[in-house]
Amino acid sequence: MRIIAAIEVDLDRSPIGTRSRLADDLRGEPVLRRTIGRLAGCREFDGLFVLCPPEQHDRATDLAAGLDVAVETHGAGAAAHQQLVQLSRKWALDAWRGGVAGTCCFDEHIHPGVLAALAEREKAEAVLSICPAGVLADASLADAMARHFRQHAQLMRLTFSQAPPGLAPAIFAVELLTQLRDKGLAPGFALAYRPQEPQPDMIAKDCCYRAPAEIIHTAGRFVADCDRGLARLTAAMEAIDGQLDRTTALDVCRWTRRHYDRHVDDLPREVEIELTTEDQLARSVLRPRGSVVGRRGPINLEMIDRLAAELARYDDSLVVLGGFGEPLLHPQFPEILRRLREAGVYGVAVRTNGVALDASAIDAICTHKVDVLSVLLDAATAEMYRRVHQADCFDQVCANIDAMIAARRQRAQPAPLIVPEMVKDVDTAGQMEQFFDHWITRVGWAVIDGYSDYASQLPDRCVVNMAPSRRVACRRIFTRCAVLADGTVSPCDHDFAGRHAVGSLTSGNLADLWQASAMQELRRNQLAGQYGQPFPLCPACRDWDRP
Repeated sequence: MRIIAAIEVDLDRSPIGTRSRLADDLRGEPVLRRTIGRLAGCREFDGLFVLCPPEQHDRATDLAAGLDVAVETHGAGAAAHQQLVQLSRKWALDAWRGGVAGTCCFDEHIHPGVLAALAEREKAEAVLSICPAGVLADASLADAMARHFRQHAQLMRLTFSQAPPGLAPAIFAVELLTQLRDKGLAPGFALAYRPQEPQPDMIAKDCCYRAPAEIIHTAGRFVADCDRGLARLTAAMEAIDGQLDRTTALDVCRWTRRHYDRHVDDLPREVEIELTTEDQLARSVLRPRGSVVGRRGPINLEMIDRLAAELARYDDSLVVLGGFGEPLLHPQFPEILRRLREAGVYGVAVRTNGVALDASAIDAICTHKVDVLSVLLDAATAEMYRRVHQADCFDQVCANIDAMIAARRQRAQPAPLIVPEMVKDVDTAGQMEQFFDHWITRVGWAVIDGYSDYASQLPDRCVVNMAPSRRVACRRIFTRCAVLADGTVSPCDHDFAGRHAVGSLTSGNLADLWQASAMQELRRNQLAGQYGQPFPLCPACRDWDRP
């Protein structure tokens, strides 16, 4: 069986929408050249190709000079799924899968039509696709996956691995590439659950090459296409400098788990910003709202400007407009979206109950290209909606979602991705399947969250306690924080009353508060297994294992 390898290249923009770094120097060698060089030891594929737009041919050829690779051009333009994948993958950059709509890391850099045409020309049965900025891609893992594909070629058309982005390739049979091309789909969609075609998770099938557990359980982006990914790569390469040529994915993951797993950047990767505590569903029993939260805000625009400017220092920062009120009720909601986008914030999501999702809000969301619109619907019927939210808005919210879908279609844009959400509690559990199947068919995705009592601050409505038996340090305090509508900064979104803040943006900036002594003490104590200080909510928390 003939398998060829391909690296799809754009020297201007990365697959996730950031500035391309493929021509940038990384410790004395351009990123793309390093990626090609990492695969020089592979023995299981028949030829390596770099594919780029025609106008980039000369630059790509210069970057690959002297290496055993053929530089080819194509005029196919962007893949049909590229914008959708880009929107989705923003929110799962450190994971091989987990993007909205089921996208995976290998969806980011694959153009099925281009690869299918190359394979047909080269008379190959399959193509091994490599992340162009994966400078630590593992040649031995790539060879093992190619052998696995050959062994199971009669049973499958795809081989992938549960490895962090950048460390492993994916292999596609030509007939699968052709099918994806004709349907305008990314391969990750084939791995996602579909009500019409239920099947076991693909990771339990032969198409998943089973890497060592230490690789599977390591999170982190090892791709030189964003600030945090590049910083992680650089740190890893410096640590293993003398053995870089022999370093495997397992070596990289072991180093990460020992030395970088609880790394703290200057700023959080994701910030949830509460715009106001006003809410039409103030009597909801599913999450903190109304009198239990108190009155805050609306947040002022000057604070939004300062936050946006800080977060835009990283090209992969994420903002969620949500908190413990309804963001669409902020009187300057469209202006807030405009300022976040003009500042250059990478990802913007809105979590709304959908009641105020009127024509004006829809226009603002579409105009400023919000990436994800999460609608906190929580029920599959109007009767259940009334029971859990104490309001009769179910039909109105569903109609507003339909209007959002229509507006998106009219503008011929994939943004925003619409994600209806349900909290599973003692009342709603019986409607989970109905809710999920309806909305995943209607809009492509849906989310069901377990009920949280917010560290025993609310009545317990859980169906079952889903926390693992052995507690470890909370992951979120290393990557996320919450900003309340009065400027209070809390290390955790469970602090809905703002009683345990580390400070306020009225008298400081986010970077200083994120690195404040109280935050550092909290992280140290969590890593040491001491969960009570200085954040008293932690001992009663059952949500510490959230990603």
